[in-house]
Amino acid sequence: MKKFKFLFALVALFACTNAFAQFTKSSSKKDIKKGWTTVYVQYSPLKMAAQSSSFNNSDGIFDYGGKKSVTLNGLSLGANHAFSLTTKAPLFLEVGGAIRYAFKTKMIREYDDYAEYKCKLNLLTLKVPVSVVYDIQATDNFEILPFAGLYLSYHFWLKSQNSA
Repeated sequence: MKKFKFLFALVALFACTNAFAQFTKSSSKKDIKKGWTTVYVQYSPLKMAAQSSSFNNSDGIFDYGGKKSVTLNGLSLGANHAFSLTTKAPLFLEVGGAIRYAFKTKMIREYDDYAEYKCKLNLLTLKVPVSVVYDIQATDNFEILPFAGLYLSYHFWLKSQNSA
C-alpha cells in the first residue's frame, strides 16, 4: 500500500508540473547567476466549489446538476523574478505576481416558462507564486530548472450576470 501511495504521489507531482522555455540575453554566465525575470501569459483554468462562500448561488443562477465543483476558463498575465540564495550553489528563490481572469458562460432553460437565458460568471484573482528553484546546467546552452513551491491567491472581484 505504501508503494502505491508513493507511486500515486509521484504521478500527481509530474501531472501538475509545468515546463517552459526561456531565452536570456546575457553575455556571461555571471550575469545569469544574479537571477532572471520571466514575463508570461498562461491558460490557467480554475476549479471552484459550487457551494463556495465567495460564490452566492442562492438565486440558482448556476445549476451544476449535483456537482460539487465547477471549472472556469482562465487566462493569467504575470511576471516572476528569481533571486540567488547562495553564492556557492545554483539555488534561487523565485517570487512574482499575476492577475488571472476566469470566466464561465452557461445557457439556462426553464421548461415551465419556456424561457432561455444566458448566465455569465466573471472572476479576477491575484496570484503570488513563491518557489525554490535549482539550476542544473546540462550543456552550455541548456539548463534544467526544477522547482517546488506554492501559489497564494486572492479572489478580489466576482460578478454574475443574467441576460435573455
